[in-house]
Amino acid sequence: MSKSKWESSLFRLLIQHLRVPELVYPFELGSSEALVERKKQTALLIEKCRLDALSEAPNLVEMLNICFNDKGCFAQANNLAFCLDRVFDVWIRKSNFSDELSVILSNWRFLIFKFALPGYVQNLSSDSLRQHEQQIGEFIKLMDSIGRYALAWSPNPKRSKRIFLDHLDYLSSLMDGHTTKDAQDELFDSDWLSVQWLSFLEKQKDKVAKITERLIQSETQKNHCQFSLWLAFHYLNIIFKNRSLPKVVQNFLSAYWVYVVAQHIEKTLPDHLNSREAIVVGSFNAELDQCCKNIVRVFCHKGESGFQVADQLIDDLQEMAKDIPMLVSNSYLDTSENTSFFSIETMWQELSESLLARLQDQLDASTHTFVPLSLPEHLNNTFGGIEQFKANGIPFEALNIGIHDWFDMSDQDEMIKMTLVSNFAQSQQLLFSNYLGMKAAQLSYSEFQQKIQSGQIKKLAKTPLFSSVFDQAVKGLSKIAENQKAARLKAAEKAKAEAEKLLEDRQKAELLSQERAQEIAERTKQMLAKRADKARVEKESAVLALLKSFNLGAWVAIHDNGEAQRFKLVVKLAATGKYVFVDRLGIKKREFLEQDLVNSIVNKQIEILSDGAEFEDSLERVVSRLRLSK
Repeated sequence: MSKSKWESSLFRLLIQHLRVPELVYPFELGSSEALVERKKQTALLIEKCRLDALSEAPNLVEMLNICFNDKGCFAQANNLAFCLDRVFDVWIRKSNFSDELSVILSNWRFLIFKFALPGYVQNLSSDSLRQHEQQIGEFIKLMDSIGRYALAWSPNPKRSKRIFLDHLDYLSSLMDGHTTKDAQDELFDSDWLSVQWLSFLEKQKDKVAKITERLIQSETQKNHCQFSLWLAFHYLNIIFKNRSLPKVVQNFLSAYWVYVVAQHIEKTLPDHLNSREAIVVGSFNAELDQCCKNIVRVFCHKGESGFQVADQLIDDLQEMAKDIPMLVSNSYLDTSENTSFFSIETMWQELSESLLARLQDQLDASTHTFVPLSLPEHLNNTFGGIEQFKANGIPFEALNIGIHDWFDMSDQDEMIKMTLVSNFAQSQQLLFSNYLGMKAAQLSYSEFQQKIQSGQIKKLAKTPLFSSVFDQAVKGLSKIAENQKAARLKAAEKAKAEAEKLLEDRQKAELLSQERAQEIAERTKQMLAKRADKARVEKESAVLALLKSFNLGAWVAIHDNGEAQRFKLVVKLAATGKYVFVDRLGIKKREFLEQDLVNSIVNKQIEILSDGAEFEDSLERVVSRLRLSK
């Protein structure tokens, strides 16, 4: 992630569109009542994010469940809580912080939540939203800085551990105290928080830099001094090895001369020489080397060569040892051997007497084979034994480490975090300090390599920055959110298509139903028509049969404009099928063809009142009477 830019657009996408299967997302309407309710919920969540209200909820999602009785919250709160929980949990787990530090930093998820949430709930302008997201980016940078410092921090020494923790508590209280009853209307501002942290960080860096500088100076001098002493012991052991010498010389070498040699080596030893080269003292201090070899020639050899330098030897030794006191109480002394030296004057006197006896060729009963000078334990532990001159040293490059690298070292069931602050190449020593700049350890190359191989020392892995974890989480979740959004759009389109198809099918079904209904109606109509036609035919047949039996004098009523007029049949022409009707006065009024008359009767336009049978009967009676009268 860029130091000046973070994936705000992707973050915005997941805040709005992510749907976590484990969370409940109540259905929301875009009404004014819903917006008012969301604002109330936002105010409640901000209040619940106060540090003094966090005992019930270990994380943000649990806090939401408690607040809303597992019934869910609006999408922005759900998604922001889920994302921040994931980022903080992964970051703290991978950083392997101590328990105390983890608790403080873990609680910061609630503080960033309460400041970030309002910006994604309110309808902000593009400028306000950009400003809000810039502040979130500043907070991410702040977490990176705190994470880098926390990586080196250690709860030991205990007297100093609260410095960092107390400042984190102070920053927590500043963020927590910034909440007001109208906090949901405030946008996040991390500048003031960064100023407080950077001020603390600069003070600590300055303090640690000064302490580290003093540490390197003092340890460089101490290391050079001890390395010179270590060389002096081995140098004398080498040149006097298997030599026979008086006891007084043995005591002189171990009680005094080795420290004189060490001081001269310290003053003249070039920095570029390694231990195998530095043991050849004559290569850089010929005068010292010659003086030591003269002791061998005088006290350990027989012959003219010793007599040639004997007269001057004591003076040369005293000149070489000028201003160097005898360290009678020095902790380097081998107290297992008794020495007769009570003062430096006594020492020179006994050494002179031993030299005189040697020149007079008097046998010294105390003469014995040189006993190697006993190397002080701390020098042996630090620089090693005689094997260092026989084996090739380990080059610093082979260790594959660098200045300011951080390590974890296991020491008596306690983990020590330390950083490499100096490399003493000549003595093959590494100096380490803790996060406060105080000395944590000094190890030789070989000892460091052995501890690395055994696992006692582990190089601190580069744990991911908060910004890296945040960036990965945002990219991963935003991709899921984008896929979910696309799936929802696809599902909506599918649902729309299905709805449209369902509507089309329904319309088709209704149309088909209508067509079927029309068909049924048509069939029914046709059936009824057929039935009606059949009935009409039957009725027409009945009427026609009736007309066939019509006699002259039959009366009918013709309905015209709502009125019924009576007419009598006076003419019936069977050949043409014509019927003629007259009114009561005998005036011709109506004339019908047989089929028209049948239709009119069937249609009830003409009503048959009588069929003329009475007229025939009357006519027959008249004719009968006329016949009888004749």
